[in-house]
Amino acid sequence: MAAMTWRSWIALALVFALAVGLAYWLRFALVENEAVVFSCAADDAQLRCLLRETLIFTFHHLALGGLALAGGLVALIHPRPWTLLLALVPAAFGLVLYNVELAATAVMLALLALARATARAERQRSPG
Repeated sequence: MAAMTWRSWIALALVFALAVGLAYWLRFALVENEAVVFSCAADDAQLRCLLRETLIFTFHHLALGGLALAGGLVALIHPRPWTLLLALVPAAFGLVLYNVELAATAVMLALLALARATARAERQRSPG
């Protein structure tokens, strides 16, 4: 992987921040909102109730963290900016939506991949 440009860094940080923001909104607007809980208990045919149940299913079965961990392994094997996104976007959701252990491991794998790729690019640029 060539050294990442400032544009790539900014785009990566922006996408990660947007994913964290969306995950917080989903957590506090759907999963933990008492009004939604009570309305879904009364009538679960609403679209937001389906989305809420799907979110709860994904974090109970560690799907968010598992997806992030798989993305982190892909980023470690094939370090490219888009593979870093494969790790960081689901990791953002996993960190916020109760899959902290697996998502944090995925972030560390993505950072290791980025460090390895940056070191490799520096070695190739330096003479001797």
